Amino acid sequence: MKEQLEELTDRIPDKRFLLLLGILVFAGFLRFKYAFFEGMWIDEGRYGRIAASVSQHLWDYSTNSELYGQITGHPPVYPYLLAISVLIFGNNEFALRIVSPIVSLATIALIYKFGAEVRDRETGLIAAALLTVNPIFWFLSERILIGVTLTFMYTATMLAFWYGLEDRKYSKYSLYAAGPLTLLTVLTKQPGYALGVILPLYFVYRKQDAFRDAWEKRKIRGTALYRELTDRKYYISAGLGILTITPWMLRNMSTCGFPLCSFQRALSFAGRDVTNPAVQHIQGLYFFVSSLPLMLTLPVAAFIFGRLAYAGMKSYEENAELTAYKIATYLGGTVLLFVLMEKLVPMFLLAGLALFTRTDFEKLGWIWAGIGIGFMSIPATKDPRYIVFTMPALILTASLGVRSFTVWLSNLIGRSEIKTFGITALIVLPMVFMGYTQGLGDVQRGGYSHLEPAGEFIDQNAPLDSNVAATSNGQFWYYVHPRMAYMPPNNESEFQNFLLEKNISYVEVDVYEPMQPQWTQTGIAPYRLPNSVRAALQSGEISQREAYSRFSNTPEYLTPVRSYGETRSPISSQPQPVVIVYRVERGMLE
Repeated sequence: MKEQLEELTDRIPDKRFLLLLGILVFAGFLRFKYAFFEGMWIDEGRYGRIAASVSQHLWDYSTNSELYGQITGHPPVYPYLLAISVLIFGNNEFALRIVSPIVSLATIALIYKFGAEVRDRETGLIAAALLTVNPIFWFLSERILIGVTLTFMYTATMLAFWYGLEDRKYSKYSLYAAGPLTLLTVLTKQPGYALGVILPLYFVYRKQDAFRDAWEKRKIRGTALYRELTDRKYYISAGLGILTITPWMLRNMSTCGFPLCSFQRALSFAGRDVTNPAVQHIQGLYFFVSSLPLMLTLPVAAFIFGRLAYAGMKSYEENAELTAYKIATYLGGTVLLFVLMEKLVPMFLLAGLALFTRTDFEKLGWIWAGIGIGFMSIPATKDPRYIVFTMPALILTASLGVRSFTVWLSNLIGRSEIKTFGITALIVLPMVFMGYTQGLGDVQRGGYSHLEPAGEFIDQNAPLDSNVAATSNGQFWYYVHPRMAYMPPNNESEFQNFLLEKNISYVEVDVYEPMQPQWTQTGIAPYRLPNSVRAALQSGEISQREAYSRFSNTPEYLTPVRSYGETRSPISSQPQPVVIVYRVERGMLE
């Protein structure tokens, strides 16, 4: 039986390719099954409008007056992918939703290639399978959001740079590609700026002998470091990168007076006043670090840190003194940063683990994950999807751990290809199942489904030269175009002037966004409680009846004309609509 099975497997021309194809088919099934649902999130609505606009003027990305406030803060790579899809499939939601699943599949294929180059094709297959069902990555593969595209660009950049520093047949050309890929990653989303730290750190590590030689000789000219720094392949790579970003920088200078408008936005985001009630989802500095095992799934995290522990143990056996020095450096650096600049501690906690790894890629992987997660830990607002671009680094590390463990186990019980494959399947399939079950709950959540019919009603009834006020203005902007959808101001006196000045014909109020003004509620209770009221309720400063009395009835110049869905108010628990559309009675305002 054993001989027959081995003979059968030998007849299959390329078993690993077929396995990769099976993983991609499975990944595609999951993504296309859940990607097309009703409703959008607010960011999805914004990207939809940007894509529709850009597709009409491909060479004039950042100067469209209608979108100026939105578009200049968004780097162009993802909007252009959406715009190209709109040109191919038409201006509809299918064109928007098809992009992330396709880029997701390309990323899965890319991580397979990365794993195959780092160790072997089996490692690549393990990484591809684990990334397919990684909860964060899978979730973003269904959304009109930028995370999956950023993950693809990061993975491509790291593969090109890592391979470019290897001594292999096509390393020179890979390094050439690393320059443009790095700058395209910067033009994808603001976390791309972290590459300015990641790549130089890894370069210094890989060329440490050359740096040490120059240090010992107290000179650069005539040393190995001088030969490295004058190697024209680095300058070709940098030149290609500069050519890639220069047109965009010139365009930005003409619109916001700064080479990268999105960089200004990133600085503004990082420095926001987190005491402002408008800033939501505030998380602690160590949120990403503490949540990482759950984001990865526990089995994946176990293999990552198990491999790290094994590397540390082997390092101690080989050189106990050096290992002790590394531990002292790691702990001392953590304490020092905690005292002097605590916001950098998450970065050092993770990136510093590169000290204990044994392979070049794992050092790059921990630098990539540590700097990336540390970079995103500095702003007060944190969401798991913000660090999805670090998942390939950690999943590849886990895949190396799985591969090493299966090879060791198969050697222990008598090595054969069939046994190794069987052991790998017994380990990886439960990990895939756990990722699948953990991620399934998230991907089944649709968008804000009741907003679409409300938007369609307004689109059919509002004059084309009028505008709309909407508490979920990002989605409504997409549904009611060419009308504009504005967020209402926060008090009634300003609101009346706002309705007249902006030529508002309809007002939409819903349960989804926490920023809606208090006075546009039904007479029952607010849909969402402002932060100040919620805090007062939780602390016992006011009762529910006192909180209820703080809200006035709907203004008489707003007439409810449509409602959609049903929910319950947070104070009275009485039923009320999910979305209400009001017609503005302008005669009562003028």
